[in-house]
Amino acid sequence: MATSKNSEPLVDALTSLRDLARGQRDVRTARGFEDLREQASGREFRLAVAGQFKRGKSTLLNALIGRPLLPMDVLPLTSVPAFLRDGPDFDVRVRFQSGTVTSVALEDLDDYATERGNPGNRRGVERIDITVPDRVLAPNLCLIDLPGVGSTITANSIIARETLGQIDAVLFVTGADPPITDGERAFLAEVARDVPRVFVVQNKRDLFEPEEWDRALQWNAAAISDMVDAADIFPVSAREALRARLAGDADGIQASGWGALEARLGQFLLEECYPVWQASMLTRAAALVGPVLEALAVRRAALSLPLETLSARYRELEARAQDLHRVHDDAAVLFRRDLDREMRAMTERLQAWTHVCTLEAARNLRDPGIGGPHDVNAQLVEVVAASARDVTEREEQRWQEWWAEHVHALADRGRELLHELQDTYQAVLGVEWTDLDTLHLPPVAFRVRVTDLDRQSFFPEVSWGSLAPIMPARLRRAIRARLIADRLPVIVDRFRGRIRQTFAQALETAAQTFLDQFDGRMRETESRLIGALAQTLQELEGTKRALPDLRDEAERVEDAWLRAWENVREALGEPPRRARSSNAGDQDPQASIGWGRT
Repeated sequence: MATSKNSEPLVDALTSLRDLARGQRDVRTARGFEDLREQASGREFRLAVAGQFKRGKSTLLNALIGRPLLPMDVLPLTSVPAFLRDGPDFDVRVRFQSGTVTSVALEDLDDYATERGNPGNRRGVERIDITVPDRVLAPNLCLIDLPGVGSTITANSIIARETLGQIDAVLFVTGADPPITDGERAFLAEVARDVPRVFVVQNKRDLFEPEEWDRALQWNAAAISDMVDAADIFPVSAREALRARLAGDADGIQASGWGALEARLGQFLLEECYPVWQASMLTRAAALVGPVLEALAVRRAALSLPLETLSARYRELEARAQDLHRVHDDAAVLFRRDLDREMRAMTERLQAWTHVCTLEAARNLRDPGIGGPHDVNAQLVEVVAASARDVTEREEQRWQEWWAEHVHALADRGRELLHELQDTYQAVLGVEWTDLDTLHLPPVAFRVRVTDLDRQSFFPEVSWGSLAPIMPARLRRAIRARLIADRLPVIVDRFRGRIRQTFAQALETAAQTFLDQFDGRMRETESRLIGALAQTLQELEGTKRALPDLRDEAERVEDAWLRAWENVREALGEPPRRARSSNAGDQDPQASIGWGRT
């Protein structure tokens, strides 16, 4: 078997796994191990900039390298991931999904990297590799600009999520208007699950007043406190930081908030990133090798049976898999049914609230000191908004409890079903499953924002015209009373509609995300388990080779995979050492994963 000329044990082990996948014509797995091998060969650390579209990700990455290299625009722009590394000259290479690679001029980058030049990634670009000269980046650091998620361009979100499997750490970019959204929080949960280390940047500090900015920062910190430490949340203006770096303005860099972020990243990349890199490489290698080992175990077990027996057992397992698939579909339908029922219950609760709120507000607004129409309208909105915030907070608490109960129940049911399928495999084929993550679902939550419920601009102003000053007091009081009677139900009903819409949108987003993940993970595992058996059965029915030869070959292949996988685990299981300062030539090799020059 071919081995790498590099004596690095990890590179040798990954090369073996790549060659084994190629031997089995498993192109996807082979490309995955080749990517890991390339990264391991140079001890490359990959730091990605990710987040929702139009949060300023490309601007932030340009600030990291200190030059406006990547396109920046007011529209959703980045359509494929861009990998930036140190190199002797500017060089742009476009890697297509077909496997071909083409060099293009830097000024033509838009034609391949942006939604404007490559809408929906119609060119079939897998990624773009860019080298940046002048030692802007450390030799072992790779910065990645990911497409934004959450826009109407679905392909961008898919590409961003798929690229998470190639990343060691993430700078997650959010903002203040709006604060972190339900979709962002769900995506951040995926990032936190798949990537060992996450930093959060609240960008566009230059667009807000300090008080408004700080409120948004507190809101965002609370919304993601279960996923990211407060110390790893950084408020910055990437645009101002880029301007200051281009101008050599040290004071401007500090004023933009960039100094704290840069110092923290520098400390992390020089002193803390090696164990993160180890964990990332091991996790990504396990994700590639796990399905292969499952399929090999099924194949070995299948080859131990006579063809007639195997055919009968395949039919038995296929029927069982179909039964479980119907059950998991039914479980998702029941989840939706319970969600709809609770939504109807919320509608009834909000309807009851409108009656209570109208009566209480009418009593509170009988104050004869109320001024003209503008004051009446403002006080109506203020009183109703206060009550609306209270009912929203109660509803959110109720929904948080409902959500946690039902999501956990559905995930538990999915795990039970897949364990049943595995138990059936073990009973029918004698396959024993070890270290198999049967159903891992990232946390999917929903959030509501009450800050939008008291905007008076939502309601038209009321005017009495120029006659108000000469009206008798008694007439003005009568008009005020009639105004309150007419306007109050309208305002309360509009708040009710807004509250319901807010919850409905948040819950629909969270439910669809969760059910898509649930269905995808269930189908993936089901098809993987039954597919390995179907392939072996098809081969047995069409081959002329002796069964003992097939068994010996299957055993050799499985042993080779297990040995190579054990070598990877051993190579990555060495206790991490603290990187030394990157000065002299006797530098610790781990210290070469460091921060670039600033």
